[in-house]
Amino acid sequence: MRISCDSAKNLMSQLPALVAFEGFQRASQAGQNAPAGSTQPPQAAALFEALGFILVLTALISLIEIPSKSKAGWRASCGNGYFWMYFGILAIGNAVAGLLSFVFVSLPPSLNPFAPFLHAFVGVFAFQGIMSNTNLTFLDKGVLTIDDWISKARETAVAEATQRQVRAEQSARRRTAEILAKMDEEKLDVYIDNHLGREVFETIAAAARKHGDSAKLYKALEFAKRDPENAAAIAGSLRTS
Repeated sequence: MRISCDSAKNLMSQLPALVAFEGFQRASQAGQNAPAGSTQPPQAAALFEALGFILVLTALISLIEIPSKSKAGWRASCGNGYFWMYFGILAIGNAVAGLLSFVFVSLPPSLNPFAPFLHAFVGVFAFQGIMSNTNLTFLDKGVLTIDDWISKARETAVAEATQRQVRAEQSARRRTAEILAKMDEEKLDVYIDNHLGREVFETIAAAARKHGDSAKLYKALEFAKRDPENAAAIAGSLRTS
């Protein structure tokens, strides 16, 4: 969807009037139905509830999307600033879409008790599709592409999560190897032979002989690298014994 500069100006000039008119109508209706002595308009309370639901839905989307695309754990995916930058950009876009839904989408009276959640849901999942394909152009050059912002923030968060996961796995293998290197070398050889097979064990043992006094550490590192789950389990049993 492309919006020319003139069309964008017309839309932006008309939007405040439309929003104000619609808001005035809803506020008038809410005032007529409000109980005596009420100090807070029902529409304002519903709006804040809708914003709360929008933040919750945005958090769920972010917590599902980044780990699934990066194949990283929760700590690597969410424990960095790029994740929160993506969450912030997505939350702002979803909040604007939810507010548009709140102003322009009318619900049947029977659904009024669920209006905050429904407007949040419509804003996040329906209007987001429209906004993400909105592109403002000036002199045939892209000025604002919301989808680009979201995509770049997502790609950065995914890349950072992937790097953190790799570093975490390397650190875990190194800790496992350091524990395995403390056991008797013959016992370590038995574990490697049993889990990796004779052929792989012979390859590791031949390469380890080139490392002199660090041969056992080399074997432990190779075991942790080639079979991290079993190596970590053995290291864990040694830690608890």
